[in-house]
Amino acid sequence: MYTENIRHFVYQAGTKKTPPSVKLVHSPPYFRIHDQEVALLHCHDQEMFFIAVLRRAFIDREYTDGHFNLHLYNSKTKAWNIKLMLLDSPKDFEFHSLNKGITIGGELGSVGWVDLRRGIIICDLLLDNQSLRYIPLPSPLSPDPVRGYMLYVRNITVLQGYIKYFEMHRNVRPGSDTGSSPISEGWIAATKKNKNFKHWLYFW
Repeated sequence: MYTENIRHFVYQAGTKKTPPSVKLVHSPPYFRIHDQEVALLHCHDQEMFFIAVLRRAFIDREYTDGHFNLHLYNSKTKAWNIKLMLLDSPKDFEFHSLNKGITIGGELGSVGWVDLRRGIIICDLLLDNQSLRYIPLPSPLSPDPVRGYMLYVRNITVLQGYIKYFEMHRNVRPGSDTGSSPISEGWIAATKKNKNFKHWLYFW
């Protein structure tokens, strides 16, 4: 019932030189963390990790599209901090339902938050700035709107330096007789990948 009583644990697999470990992380005292909004960045060279949660900022008594609060946990200090972040291009921004957090990594320590209907917000945790980037998702395979839980038919992951996007939908053709129900002929699926966060490439 109480946020201060919630515990999270980060498990690190062992290597030939170091045994596996489990580290305790307390929730921030001012809100409850949900699984789909967490992005985890492990800094191997420093033997530490960050836990990042992004939420809309409450500015002048209302939520705004371009302002976010980054709630960041540092495993070295064992403390949570809040930082106001600004979106680079708020005019092109569409982001409503948070489905999952992803770890991109790289020199900038990039992480992202995904709305599987619209796009990805990316934050470079190792840069000392207040900037967020936004990538809209590719056009959907089917013009029909997706109903229900998005992770049933779409997903995003990071693999070998690429952001990979998967989507599938039912292959339906009209019935043979007038007025008859449509006939399902299985599923159509495709994946798309993005290397430089500027252009989506088709990858079948």
